[in-house]
Amino acid sequence: MTQFKIKFTGSQLAEMYRPSVEEFIKTIYPSAIQPGDDISQIIMNEIIGSRNIRQGSKPSIESQAEMIKIIKDCISIGKPIPILIGSGPKKTKSGESLDLAELSALRILYCANETVKKYYEPGLNIVIRLED
Repeated sequence: MTQFKIKFTGSQLAEMYRPSVEEFIKTIYPSAIQPGDDISQIIMNEIIGSRNIRQGSKPSIESQAEMIKIIKDCISIGKPIPILIGSGPKKTKSGESLDLAELSALRILYCANETVKKYYEPGLNIVIRLED
């Protein structure tokens, strides 16, 4: 995996901004993980997302422990990590079209899968259950 090393030279001001720049790079380029990082924890963090993309609070500590167990079990046998999403796309005229929110959600799921594949090649097995 690519590792980023940042070296600022020449000024105290540049050195002052180094922590902010490093944090930015780790956020934008999550594949810049360090040796020894827990891959299952990284994958869970990708699935949970940040407050920028997640509606609501993080799952409880108990739920996170269960998620980690499932992720580790999947990694140990080399199968995709299962994700089940409930969706209730009730429209005034059933099945007429997709809206922008649905397209955006599909893009986020696709990107999450691609990001997880950087750490764990089988990726995610995403199932969307349509409920009305």
